[in-house]
Parts: sequence; structure tokens; C-alpha cells
Amino acid sequence: RLTPIAASMASLLKIKPILRIAPETEGKIDVAAKVRTESKATLSAIDMMCERMNEDAYEVFVIHSDCIEKANRICEMFKECGKNVHPQVDIISSVIASHTGLDCIALQMIKKI
Repeated sequence: RLTPIAASMASLLKIKPILRIAPETEGKIDVAAKVRTESKATLSAIDMMCERMNEDAYEVFVIHSDCIEKANRICEMFKECGKNVHPQVDIISSVIASHTGLDCIALQMIKKI
């Protein structure tokens, strides 16, 4: 949570946090990075995910709240990471979207068993 002043400053400076939940965060939301501009945030998140993918197979999901074109562009970007990734696009549930608002993207990778 940000104070209104901090949120305004971040918006003005186009600062985008990259959040993650991973085994090392013990199920808690952690800030993986802060970058300027949405395009840099997207590239950085994809790079982080591709680095974590090893020889194991993963399911990758791009979920969105009313921004299907952006989700499809991100799916295309995954193809450039050199891994055999075929992301699936889905819609963010209404419970989560009520907190994030419209035009939100979330990326998820799950190791296949």
C-alpha cells in the first residue's frame, strides 16, 4: 500500500513495481524490481521468468483485466526468450480485478509435474 503522495509521485515518474510471489518469499508479495515505464516492466518481468526456467517444463499464463491486446503482445514477447513457452491468456478474476482495476496484467509460471 502506498500513501496518496507516494502513489502520485510514482505515477508522475512512471515508476512501475514488479511484484512476485515465489518460494523464497514464503508466499508473501515481494517487490522484485522497480523500473520506469510499463514496457520496461514487462520486459524485465519476462526476462526474470525466462531466467528461472531451466530444463523443466512450465505452464505460463498471461492474465489481464480488460486489456486483451496487451496480453496477446506479451505472449508474443515470450517467444523471443528462447524457451519453448506457449503462454495461455485468461481474464483476471473479478475479486482480484476489484483491487487492481482495469488494464492490469499478471504473469504466472507453474512447473509441470
